[in-house]
Amino acid sequence: MEKRRDDFVVGEIKDYKVFWDTKNTKEDEGYEGGYYYRSDIKDFIQKLKDINKEVVGIVFDDTYNIEFITKDLELWY
Repeated sequence: MEKRRDDFVVGEIKDYKVFWDTKNTKEDEGYEGGYYYRSDIKDFIQKLKDINKEVVGIVFDDTYNIEFITKDLELWY
């Protein structure tokens, strides 16, 4: 069964996180989404979860590398 959120179909997504650049955005301005890039990041994040790490931040620059900032779940629960 598809679930709706506003005008678009979310499908079976149960959990998602948004990492927002608060330094370069303003609360009273509108922003546009909908630009998608398919990759295996989901699988990599699952591997981190499997070793009790939760992604709390993402760092990217003008290279082809992405850094994931994590917290150790064993220390928090």
